[in-house]
Amino acid sequence: MSPMYKAVILLKRRAGMAHDEFLMNLNVHVRPLIRMLPGVSRIVVCDAVAGPGGAPVFDAMAEFYFDSVDAVRSLVSSSEARALEAKMAEFVDMDAYEAFLTTEIEIETNVGSQSGV
Repeated sequence: MSPMYKAVILLKRRAGMAHDEFLMNLNVHVRPLIRMLPGVSRIVVCDAVAGPGGAPVFDAMAEFYFDSVDAVRSLVSSSEARALEAKMAEFVDMDAYEAFLTTEIEIETNVGSQSGV
């Protein structure tokens, strides 16, 4: 089985922007652009609600799934990715922006537990 590649993106709002305003920008302006990205087989966007000390360090996380590294390269060099980055720069703290590429390994839950216990 070929590995599934996943890009994880961590987003933080610009200084002085309320979390609700950040989420509105993300939902109204960015999510439609995300849907147009080439080579992505699945997209998950998560809005942060809490962190270990209360407020989360990041405001949102996005996961972009790809079937190959070539698909990742194709996305990165696309005009759609540049348009998305330009829109995000309007409300995302791009200095705090984090991204990394992973392979995903699913871990089964409740392995070895007995039914009815």
